Amino acid sequence: MFKKIFRHMSWAFGITSAIFAFVSDSIFKKIFIIENIKANISDDFKVAIIKILLFIFIFLIIKIIVFIYKKFRSTVVIKKIGYSIYIEYGDILSKCNGKRIINFDECFSTDVGEKTYEINKTSLCGQYIQKTNIKNHQIRKLLKQYNIKASATNSLFQNKIRYESGTLLPNGDDLLLAFAKLNKDGLGCMSYDEFIECLNLLWKEIDKYYGGKDVYMPILGSGVTRMWDESLTQQKILEIILKSYSLTRYKLKLPCKLHIVCKEREGFSLNEIENY
Repeated sequence: MFKKIFRHMSWAFGITSAIFAFVSDSIFKKIFIIENIKANISDDFKVAIIKILLFIFIFLIIKIIVFIYKKFRSTVVIKKIGYSIYIEYGDILSKCNGKRIINFDECFSTDVGEKTYEINKTSLCGQYIQKTNIKNHQIRKLLKQYNIKASATNSLFQNKIRYESGTLLPNGDDLLLAFAKLNKDGLGCMSYDEFIECLNLLWKEIDKYYGGKDVYMPILGSGVTRMWDESLTQQKILEIILKSYSLTRYKLKLPCKLHIVCKEREGFSLNEIENY
């Protein structure tokens, strides 16, 4: 907080310094406020008061502008050495100028419905399946086409063939992600260690398939997947994703950028990302 205040004060100081450089003290002496000051003080002291008041006024204007900007902005850009991340509000399914990561469960299931083991129709995966009408046999064909190897162990749910969390399956410009592990009831669950391992593999897979294009991904685990800690917020999960990406050597080479597309919801703010 103090760093932000100091930064805003430095901006105000820079602006007022520029004004003082081009406006002579004689101009300030003509300001009506000074003329109305009847106290027995020198004109130079009166000018100093005006300059201080001007600094405070500009500082407050800057604070108001910054507040309004943060209130209505929809994107935060993180630029580090060698890579850029854009965190933005929006609908990932509306993005069409890059690769889109769509998270499925570990079995690449395509059955949408209301049963516990079916994909929630309001989830990203459910919306994608309904929009593209992709079927199970098409998924199997893609798995064979790209020679995607199944995991050595089967899923806890109905002993189905599963794929390591973090594995990507190309479908045009869409990259279908094997994400949530299924329990015996077919519910998506993930522990902290599994989530980290998934991210580590995901960055490596993105490096393989992004093909010189920007990549758009959701905040994984912020939807219907049951994470290791039910109190985890979208904000905390995003911080874990950002930290993981900062540590991996598999980053998109500039000018390509990683876009993390998120939903506006209570308890989540793009402004908090500035501290990353």
